[in-house]
Amino acid sequence: MVAKAADQPGVLVGQAVNTSPRPIQVSVTVAGGQNPGQVTLPAGSGDGIKSRLSPVSLGPIPQPPGALVQLEISLTPGGRHLVDVPILPPDSKLKYYNGITP
Repeated sequence: MVAKAADQPGVLVGQAVNTSPRPIQVSVTVAGGQNPGQVTLPAGSGDGIKSRLSPVSLGPIPQPPGALVQLEISLTPGGRHLVDVPILPPDSKLKYYNGITP
């Protein structure tokens, strides 16, 4: 998750793999949140969840960069999963996430 500050929108960055022969619908929400981000994983793929061209925006993100946020990930088919992910600033010294903003 990349976010500028607490209570601001964030962008999900990650990798998802679908080894099944069918596409999978993925819905991601900040735990307890209202606005899910949606992505479809093609069959037999290992695609990035976020690109600079098609961001998966979520929010508001309740914690600041440096903390963890709990996400609810729902897969169709596949069920519901809760995961803790780190929140990273969009302008770190690593520069990998520079320019990624909701």
